[in-house]
Amino acid sequence: MSPNLFANFTGILADAASQTTSGDGLYLPVQASTYASEIDHAFNFILVVCTFFFALIVGIATYFVIIYRRKPGVAPEPSPSHHTLLEVTWTILPSLILVYMFFIGIEGFTSIYNTNPDGEIDVTVKASKWKWEFKHGDHEEVYDVEGKLHCYVGQKVRLTLQSEDFLHSLYIPAFRLKMDVVPGQYRKTWFQATRAGEYDIYCAEY
Repeated sequence: MSPNLFANFTGILADAASQTTSGDGLYLPVQASTYASEIDHAFNFILVVCTFFFALIVGIATYFVIIYRRKPGVAPEPSPSHHTLLEVTWTILPSLILVYMFFIGIEGFTSIYNTNPDGEIDVTVKASKWKWEFKHGDHEEVYDVEGKLHCYVGQKVRLTLQSEDFLHSLYIPAFRLKMDVVPGQYRKTWFQATRAGEYDIYCAEY
């Protein structure tokens, strides 16, 4: 949609109020949808696990390099063939962590891709070069060419996305929503806003 990796287009109005609430998180955008906390939980858990094991492995490797470095006049000791308890531990423990990562990941995935939430309203999203266009409900024939998607807090919105030219990707950081838009296909996703405010919409396709 743009030569830039993230092209900023207008905003999304989550309620009649137009207060800006972005940027008040620690290192993630504000949570403004019902499934944002699930996505952040998965992200934070994976980040903590990766950081912990990175520090652990690098720390142990550095320690071993210093302690067991070659020293003049000292012959190397024979290495053990295996250590059953250690090998079982570093097989089972990471496996359990990976299973939990898969569980929280698939839980968030099914939440986002459940395109039949109760009490939804339908919005058609048309992607083309340099712009998003939204049609609110079947009764309106005209797209909002300003690229603004209006909804209300607590209202479930189902999006049907289509592309007029090439690949696009609808990305609303505050809602943790990202969906690729593929030419010749209709893609569906949904969200439910939980905080009033005006939020940015991006194209995340390069």
